[in-house]
Amino acid sequence: MPETVELPEWPYPVIGQIRQLLTDAGLHEYESRIDAELSRQAVPSASVVVVGETNTGKSSLVNAIVGREGLVPVGPDVATNVHVIVRHGPKDEMIVYRESEGADGILRSDELDLEPWASVSGNPDNQKSVRAVEVTLDLPVLESGLTLIDTPGVGGLDTAHGRITLAALADADALLFVADPDRPMIQPELDFLRLATERIGTVVFVCSKIDVQAGWGQIMEEDRQLLAANARRFADAPWLGVSSTLESTAARWEREGRPAADVADLRQEAGVDELRSRLLRHVVDRVAFARRVSVLQLCQQAIEVLEQRQQAVADAGPTLAEQLKREEERLAALDAASAQWPLRVSDGFTLLRSRLQNQLADLVKEFGRRYGDSGLEPFMGHPDTLEESLLREVNAVGAELTLGLRNGVTEIEVDILELIAPAGIELTEADLPSAAEIAAVQATLTGGPDHLNEGGKVRNVRLAYSAVAQGMSFSGISHLAFLAALGVSSVSFFGVGMGFGALLAIAEAKGHRKQAKLQELRPLVQEALQLTQSKLSLQLQEAVLQIQRQLEAEARNRIKEEHRVAAETYQRCQQQMAASSSDQASAAAAANEQLAIIENLRLRCAKRVEELRAVLADATI
Repeated sequence: MPETVELPEWPYPVIGQIRQLLTDAGLHEYESRIDAELSRQAVPSASVVVVGETNTGKSSLVNAIVGREGLVPVGPDVATNVHVIVRHGPKDEMIVYRESEGADGILRSDELDLEPWASVSGNPDNQKSVRAVEVTLDLPVLESGLTLIDTPGVGGLDTAHGRITLAALADADALLFVADPDRPMIQPELDFLRLATERIGTVVFVCSKIDVQAGWGQIMEEDRQLLAANARRFADAPWLGVSSTLESTAARWEREGRPAADVADLRQEAGVDELRSRLLRHVVDRVAFARRVSVLQLCQQAIEVLEQRQQAVADAGPTLAEQLKREEERLAALDAASAQWPLRVSDGFTLLRSRLQNQLADLVKEFGRRYGDSGLEPFMGHPDTLEESLLREVNAVGAELTLGLRNGVTEIEVDILELIAPAGIELTEADLPSAAEIAAVQATLTGGPDHLNEGGKVRNVRLAYSAVAQGMSFSGISHLAFLAALGVSSVSFFGVGMGFGALLAIAEAKGHRKQAKLQELRPLVQEALQLTQSKLSLQLQEAVLQIQRQLEAEARNRIKEEHRVAAETYQRCQQQMAASSSDQASAAAAANEQLAIIENLRLRCAKRVEELRAVLADATI
C-alpha cells in the first residue's frame, strides 16, 4: 500500500448513513444488497496457485511460506501428485477427498500426514483415487485470507495437469511461478505462461533453491529474455530469489535461541519473508480493497436512486416536466427490453450449445490424437498408469469446456446489457455473486446419482481449482457480466463438475481392468473417448439449460424491479405537478435539504473510492 494513502477504519461511517436513508425511503432492496456485500467483504480471501515443472521446489516453498517444514511432501521420490490446498481454519486438520461414494469419500484427520495421500511414493499413480487434499492451519499468515494451492508436478506443465491448472487461473487471484535455477525455462513452461497471459492478471516469479546455484542470477536474466519473446505481458514482471532451505535453517536457529540479528540476516538472504509480505500486501490486500470498492459502488448506485427521488420533488415547472418525460422514456425502454430480451437469450443459447458441442468434438479429437499408437508407447506394460492419465485428460476436457461455457454466457450477458442500456440500468463490481450464490448454482449442476457423491459434490469440484471455494477473484475483472449482476454465477465450475462426472464413470469401471493386458491399451483409450463424448455432451446440455433458466428468471425479476422504481418516480412527478404552489414550495425546500445531505454522501463516497483505487493502482509485486 502506498505510504501516502492512509485509509480510514473499515467499515466507513458513510455506508451506515446511506443505509439509514435507504431505510427511511423504503428502498430495502438496496439496503439488503449492501448488507450482503458488507458480509462478503468481511471475510476477504485470495488464492495463489503455485505452479512449476517437476522438482522445482514448489512444495518446499509452500511449506516455507506458511512456516511448516514437512507439511507438503517434498523430495524427488515423494513429489506431489494431487492438488494440495492450504488455507486458514480454526484448527490444524487434513481433509482427503476421494472418489468413493458418500461419507467414504471424505477422510478427516488431525494428523497432518499428507504423504500417503498426496505424494507419488505414498500414492503411486493415485491408486487411492484422491481428488484433492485440503489442509487447514490456524496461522496468522493464512488468517488474512491467503490460500495456497500446490499443483501436481508429475508429468510437467504440458500434460493434462497443466491444462487443468490453466483453467483454474481464470478465477485465481495470483499465479506463483517457480522457476528452476539450474537452467533457463523450457518450452512447456513458456507455452504454459503464454496461455496463462489470457487468464491471470497477477504473476509472481520465483527463482528457487538459490542457496545451491551460484549462477541463479544469470539464469533469471535469461528467463526474462525468454519471457520477452514468448510471454511479453510478463516480460517486466518482478522476480524474487528464494531458498526454502535457508528459511528452514533460520527457523531452526530461532528455536535454538541463536542471536536475533543472525536469524534476521539469514531470513533476508532466504527471501521468503519478502515473498510472503508481497503476497499479503499485493494479493490478499488487493482483494480486500477491491471488495471495499464494490461496497462503495453499490452505495453510489443507491445515492443515484435517492437523489432521483428527491430531485423529482425539488424540481418544479418545466424542469419537473422534463423529468416526467425522462421517466416516460425509461419506462418505454424497460417495456421494450422486457419484450425483446427473451428472444435474444434464446437465440444466444442456441448458438452457444452448438459452439460448445463443436468444442467438445474438437477436444475429443485432440484427446484421441494424444493417445494414438505413438502416445501409447510410454504406457506399454503399465495399463494402470494409462488409466490414471486418461482420468486426468477427462478432467482437462471438462476444465476447458468450463472456459468455453463461461465465455459464451458472458457474450450473451453483454448482448443483454446493450439491449437494456437505454433503460439506465447500471452495474458495478458490487453486483458480482457471493460464494454462497456460486455454491447454490453449482450444487444444482453437480447433483444427482450419476454425478459426484453427495457429501462433497460442490466442495470437491472446487477445491482443486482454488478461487471459487474462497470467493471470487477481483484481480482481472475487465467488464461486469449481466448474469453475475443478477446474483447468479456464470463463472461457477460446472465445466469442471462435468469433467469429474465423466471421470467418475471411468473410475467406476476400473476394477475389472486391474489385470489389463498390453493389447487392451487401445480399448481403454476408446472407452475413455466414448465416455467423454457421450457423458460430457449430456451434462453440457443440462448445464447450459440450467444457466439459461437462471438467467431468464433473474433478468425478468431485475427488469421488473427497475420497472417498479421507474413507475413510482413517474407517479411522484405527476403528484408534484398536481400539488398546490405552497405545497410544492414546502416539499421542494425539504427535498433540497435532503439533496444537500445526499451530495455530501456522494462526495465522501467518491473520495473513499479514489483512495482505494490509488491503492489498487499500486500493483507492483
